[in-house]
Amino acid sequence: MNRRKDILLFLGGQCSNTQCGFVDWRALQIDHVNGGGMKELREIGGYHYKLYQRVRANPQDYQCLCANCNWIKRHEHGEGHGDCPNRQKSHARSEHLTSLPIV
Repeated sequence: MNRRKDILLFLGGQCSNTQCGFVDWRALQIDHVNGGGMKELREIGGYHYKLYQRVRANPQDYQCLCANCNWIKRHEHGEGHGDCPNRQKSHARSEHLTSLPIV
């Protein structure tokens, strides 16, 4: 069994969203319950085996989500943008556009 599949099974082997329950490990992802996944990967140098060690040591901080539920969570919680200057520019542009009068 590969390491990724093993850690997904350790986290329950299915999407933690009770309305979903997706079980195909090929589209399951490790999610940080309170966000901060990109920051953690940068801290550990992107080495997934170090992430797997952290998951085993602190399983309460992680959950298994399917790709769709993970992206929806990221969108709804504003996760994954970090300090990206393009996000700030994009946000400023959209504020400008919403302040324009509708003709």
